[in-house]
Amino acid sequence: TISVSNFEKIQYKYAIQTSKPTLFGEEKIEFEGIDTEDNRTLNIGINDQFDIWKIRGFAFVDYIYDSIEANNFKDKVVEYQRLLTLHNDLTIRTSNPEFIIKRINNDLKEKRLFLCILLGYYYISKGKGSPHELPNNFPSNLLLNALENYKQEILPLDTKDQMYTAIITLIKHNAFQMKFDWLIIFTIVSGVDPDCNFIEHLRALKYSNESYLANFIREAKIIIRPNIKSIEFETYVKLAK
Repeated sequence: TISVSNFEKIQYKYAIQTSKPTLFGEEKIEFEGIDTEDNRTLNIGINDQFDIWKIRGFAFVDYIYDSIEANNFKDKVVEYQRLLTLHNDLTIRTSNPEFIIKRINNDLKEKRLFLCILLGYYYISKGKGSPHELPNNFPSNLLLNALENYKQEILPLDTKDQMYTAIITLIKHNAFQMKFDWLIIFTIVSGVDPDCNFIEHLRALKYSNESYLANFIREAKIIIRPNIKSIEFETYVKLAK
């Protein structure tokens, strides 16, 4: 037997085990709360714990996402911003990468752009010192592909930083997984990053074999060359390095 007094901090959550809904269904364990911020710390100095179940669902972000259509995208972003004003902490914590992964396969471009905005708000809330690293299984290509023909005007003016943060986070994730979907940035760079500052985030990127390098050169010729005329000479030098 190990005494709990040997541990400095014991964290826990309440959970409910649900029975099989059908003959071939599975039992599930539903935990309270949204993420690790909802973990409780056991008070070992008392015998009884008096706790209230922490609500897991925060359906408002889902509601906004589900109601997005091609012709109301900007209005829905404003609606999300209003939700941030009312319930900032819950809204941000719900807008996490796991939430985005579960909804990222939707074919509607506006819904995927909305997920980009959520990603930007989520990582900006973490502060400048926090690393913006997506899970390895995050399909960054699906959000990057949604940036085709992207223009900042389709969003409220005060979302520029959030969208840029999302784009940089997606570029880094995609590039360091040795993929090339991130090259789409060159088709929209004049509108989102005319000085190509995103390159600074890729300085550590190195292709480990000739195959990756050959693929990069091939993709670069297709995507970068047609858009290189809009890039200043100093930026071109930075890119070449």
